[in-house]
Amino acid sequence: CDAVITVNRSIAGELERRYGIDGVEVILNAEKTAKLPEKPRLFHEKFGLPEQSRILLLQGGLSAGRNLETLVEAMRLVKDDAICLVMLGDGALKKSLQKRASSAKLSERVFFHPAVPQAELLFYTAAADAGVIPYQATCMNNYFCTPNKLFEFIAAGLPILASDLPEMRSLVQQQGIGRVGDMQTAEKIASQIDGFFADTEKLHTWQKNVLEARKHICWENEGKKLVKIYEALL
Repeated sequence: CDAVITVNRSIAGELERRYGIDGVEVILNAEKTAKLPEKPRLFHEKFGLPEQSRILLLQGGLSAGRNLETLVEAMRLVKDDAICLVMLGDGALKKSLQKRASSAKLSERVFFHPAVPQAELLFYTAAADAGVIPYQATCMNNYFCTPNKLFEFIAAGLPILASDLPEMRSLVQQQGIGRVGDMQTAEKIASQIDGFFADTEKLHTWQKNVLEARKHICWENEGKKLVKIYEALL
């Protein structure tokens, strides 16, 4: 190939090593920068939540291999009663996750919202207080992941709580937009969630930093890189 493009530096390095090539280009799955709405209270209104409730958002496909069952179980152990988990999306696991939440008597802590059109997604995303990505390194795809939701959270101005995986750690820590940690078990996830919201000073800093990060981690910048790759081929 005359040019090879992938979504982050770790995967680029693996492609270069595996296929004996050089110069794999990286284009992030970044979102376009859109004007953020006044903090909407969509989830509070839809689920009848009190004003002081804080929304931790998991969005995207509810499918296997994403540690979602453990995330739901963790909400039973979260000590801060003001924290609620909203799972925004559809998928093969939705019914089993709903059943798990019901069995654990989490109807007032875990809420399910159907998928929304992509064009409307960030308006919903911005209604949360933080985004969560609990993926585990069950395969190389997960280990090196930078999922779309990572950039959707940034575009919507949400601080991020993520598993400590190489690329997510690099982006979250370098930009100072959240916290990464061990999320292998329900107990560890619950501890991470409580700690994330308990440090109000850090939370405020992350919120401020992500509003800056969204200005440069965006498709307006990544798209220019893509155009340059094609121009070089011409």
